[in-house]
Amino acid sequence: MFNKDAYLYLGPSTELFFYYNKQNIAVSGFDYSQSFALLISAGINSQLFYKLWDEFNIEGSLDFNVFSLGFRMVDMEENDESPAKILTLISANNILFTLGPRYYLLNNLSVKAAYLFHLTRINTWEPLLSGSDNVVFTLTYGF
Repeated sequence: MFNKDAYLYLGPSTELFFYYNKQNIAVSGFDYSQSFALLISAGINSQLFYKLWDEFNIEGSLDFNVFSLGFRMVDMEENDESPAKILTLISANNILFTLGPRYYLLNNLSVKAAYLFHLTRINTWEPLLSGSDNVVFTLTYGF
């Protein structure tokens, strides 16, 4: 099992993350209760391909940001902080992890089932923590 081919890709990546929250609050009168956060990130992407046999691979990837440009909605009447800031790994994280098998039906047609975990943390303004884990299925055709 350990004398099979494995391939590692390590390189740069970019990512866009947008978070929007509109709360439905019952109040009398006017209440503005929307918020958003935006990250435009540059980071590192790593992908690992482990070939078990000709038609079957195990694939995994890990993407994370190195620095980001962050935006958020700011109430200018209550807060004088800038709505845009440059963020580092200490102040913001955007991490994406996938792992799953890929089966090649034909030379250029494959199907994949994978676990996907996405975590975003921003601590520059009010703390924002967003996480999700999913099972995804993909059908890929290569030209």
